[in-house]
Amino acid sequence: MLTAPRRAAAQVLVEGDNPKAAGQAVGRSRHNKLVFFDGDGAALAGELVTVLVERVHAYTLFGRRAAAAP
Repeated sequence: MLTAPRRAAAQVLVEGDNPKAAGQAVGRSRHNKLVFFDGDGAALAGELVTVLVERVHAYTLFGRRAAAAP
C-alpha cells in the first residue's frame, strides 16, 4: 500500500529575505539548518514561525509556512 509522504514541521527563527529569490524568506531551525519558504522575510524577521518541510537537502530545508492558528 502506498501512503502520502510524511511532512515534518519545523520551528524557524526568521532572519529576513532570501537574497537569491524574491518573495522568499529564510531562517534557521532549532538544529541550525537554513530553511527557505515563501513569505515576506523583512516583515517576519525576528519572528518564530512554523514551516511544513516539503524538501530536504544536505544543509537546507524547503517548505511552506503552516497556517496560523485562529
